[in-house]
Amino acid sequence: MDVGNLYSLKRGDEQMDEARFILQQMGDQGYDAIAMGAKDLALPDSCKQLLLDEAPGTWIGTNLKPEDRGSVIQPHLIQKVDGVKVGLFSWIDPAYNFNRVDSAKVLDNLVETARELRPKVDVLVLLAHTSNRGVEDVMESVPEVDFVLLGGNASPMMKEKLAGQTLIGNAGDRGRHVAWFDIELDRNKQMVKREYGVMKLDHDFPRRPDVAQAMLEFSDMLTEKKADKIEKERLAKLDRLGINPFSLPGHDSPLSYVGDNECRACHTDVYSAYKATPHARAFSNLIRERESNNEEKLPKYTTGYLEKTGFLNRIHTPRLMNVQCESCHGRGSEHVRTEGKALETLRPDPENSCVACHTQDFDPDFDLEEGLKHVHNMADIRLDGAASRTSSSPLQKHLPKDVRSGKGK
Repeated sequence: MDVGNLYSLKRGDEQMDEARFILQQMGDQGYDAIAMGAKDLALPDSCKQLLLDEAPGTWIGTNLKPEDRGSVIQPHLIQKVDGVKVGLFSWIDPAYNFNRVDSAKVLDNLVETARELRPKVDVLVLLAHTSNRGVEDVMESVPEVDFVLLGGNASPMMKEKLAGQTLIGNAGDRGRHVAWFDIELDRNKQMVKREYGVMKLDHDFPRRPDVAQAMLEFSDMLTEKKADKIEKERLAKLDRLGINPFSLPGHDSPLSYVGDNECRACHTDVYSAYKATPHARAFSNLIRERESNNEEKLPKYTTGYLEKTGFLNRIHTPRLMNVQCESCHGRGSEHVRTEGKALETLRPDPENSCVACHTQDFDPDFDLEEGLKHVHNMADIRLDGAASRTSSSPLQKHLPKDVRSGKGK
């Protein structure tokens, strides 16, 4: 069972692809029932309809008004499991602020439904969107319920909670845990055993190779679709600006910009020193000055502006805001792919990148020798308000000898 909020709205066209992929995986795993959550209700009609049409199990929305349930969402579900009749119904608590549901749009039928279902089933389960702390008070009104699975709560309930004779559990959100109830009934359908537990789905949890491969292929597909969309928008913008895309650097390069987070993984000290420089805060200055859309300034405050795989705008390419590592060292995709072995794909003379931005018109007082000292030189950069005297940056060895010594112009 899934307690709802199956899919949160995301920006862009990929929302339909992601929603469909989630449903396919749930079908493969054999889900029987899904409760309609507050976030499911807030989805755009097209995405919500896809969830309803392609869901692997039955959608339940007990306290939704009939006009909102339609023909697909059921008020409850009764299903036989090993000869035992299990009744499922759901409830979105309008008083729970996290739900943000207008109380006028839901029915006050929790007690009524519990009393109606109890004589028809051997086990009664409520899928509830309410708070971890307030659920005991809610259960006082429906003692007929045997088990409650909570939804809409980020943190899992690692230990069982009892409210009278009702056993309560919560798996948390984002699919990071699975909560389970182990139930045993005697021949008279009387409960003789019930246990609760939570499994953590971390990196040590066994993986199914076919699912892992499907995830990888799906991720690659989304990345490719996003890249295609960004490239189309880039070309359209260049056309509006009257710029020939073949006139830009790297228009025929097989390499891509990756962003400084990729550099950070290996070059930790250099990255820390870089973050203390004006280059790392360049774009925030544009935002503060309300110049973040200034076409004349953007090339000097971003990485690879309007180049292929470079910065386009804050929405599509936020990872390339600021003057990052690749502004000087060039596209890093091959360097990253080979885990640092492909040094030949980086610029052998990154100091030439300085004068590309620090031109006579833009920065007439710029001194290259002095400027290079403050790029990410660990021996010179000020970190905690005092000069750091640690060893030189690892990237210094990739610079020409005269530049490493500080003598290059």
